[in-house]
Amino acid sequence: MLSVRPKVAELVFQLYGRALHPELFEICATRSIERGGYRASVAITSAGHLVTWQRDGLTLSEVATSAVQPLPQKRRLLSYRLNGERSDRMECRGGVHIPRQWRNQVGQLRMDAPYCHRDFRAPTFMDPRDEGIRELVVKRGDAFHGFTTKESPLDVVGWDGSVYPWAFPILNFQPRVGLTHLPPTWHGTFATRGALICSFVPRPTDFHPEAIPCPYPHSSVDVDEFIFYCKGNFTSRKGVSPGSMSYHPAGIPHGPHPGSYEASIGTKETNELAVMLDCALPLQATTHALGLEDPNYQLSFIP
Repeated sequence: MLSVRPKVAELVFQLYGRALHPELFEICATRSIERGGYRASVAITSAGHLVTWQRDGLTLSEVATSAVQPLPQKRRLLSYRLNGERSDRMECRGGVHIPRQWRNQVGQLRMDAPYCHRDFRAPTFMDPRDEGIRELVVKRGDAFHGFTTKESPLDVVGWDGSVYPWAFPILNFQPRVGLTHLPPTWHGTFATRGALICSFVPRPTDFHPEAIPCPYPHSSVDVDEFIFYCKGNFTSRKGVSPGSMSYHPAGIPHGPHPGSYEASIGTKETNELAVMLDCALPLQATTHALGLEDPNYQLSFIP
């Protein structure tokens, strides 16, 4: 039990598939909420918070506390620091593949594709080693199942099958540039069922003598747009920074902030780094996502 509230850089987020005993924490205040068959017990602790979710006999416990606070490992599903490296991930149920526009009739990468096979990084076999990993999370349908193994789940000598891990460094993406603004499909990096993943990397801007490099206001009538801003300066946006996310539902007009058009005239390059997900089916915001919304973002549009 901790009696001194830790700094944000020392906090760790953990998720358990079970309830945690309240004696593990110094609880300052509690509140229970019931709605639609769900029950949430919220406790503010001396080091962070504890939220226990319950429905139909299922229990999940969310904890934010110091990295040095002793907590049980049994049925712990997730654990990561709240501060430090910013990252995001996408889960594609239909698998990930290279867009058809970059492949020839037999599936090979075309010469005009924005990358080649040498840009993909495959696993490198190393001598057997034990990294201390004993917890495994398996997702089936929309449910997560946690397992604790006696030996490392990565203790294998080979890989058999058609699904294997790989990595693609985003800066290996070779961007396209035109006289005027190119549509997002030219930035398409990977495709999945009902969605396109696009990469916006440092590149020269539009080079027509009268071009305005800043993207124009538009409305995407067919797709929802979700953007994760990694780093750099974003030509059309204010009020965002590395680690920010924006969501533009289909049919909702959106565009640059006031002054962005004028400021972009004459620029020769942009150093933005971002990833965009275009989804054909509407995205649904989770309760956690709603809690991340910046309530003052709309004020950034006031000149």
